[in-house]
Order: sequence, then C-alpha cells, then structure tokens
Amino acid sequence: MKALLILAVAAFVILSIYTEGLVSALAELAAFATVIAWVLKSKSVVKRKHEAQIEPHV
Repeated sequence: MKALLILAVAAFVILSIYTEGLVSALAELAAFATVIAWVLKSKSVVKRKHEAQIEPHV
C-alpha cells in the first residue's frame, strides 16, 4: 500500500513537471492531497492502536 502511494505521488509530481497551466496545478494539488490523506490515515491508525493498549484504572 505504501509503495502504491509513493508511486502515485511520484507520478503526480512528474506530471506536474512536464506539463503547464491547469494540468500542472491539478497534478500538484493531487500529490499534496494524497500525502495529506496518507498522513491523516496513518495518524488515526496509530492513535487507535495506542488507545487499544491502554486499560482503564478502576
């Protein structure tokens, strides 16, 4: 999954380098959105794992 995301971001960056105008801007936006979504998803997974390990004290 991680390799697929890295490949997608690399493809968007390469597309933005070789094109101009709206296509370049949309490719940059897509790469940025992909990275942000990946980070937020990773944070939520780590948070859930951390919460599952904590036992309440009664």
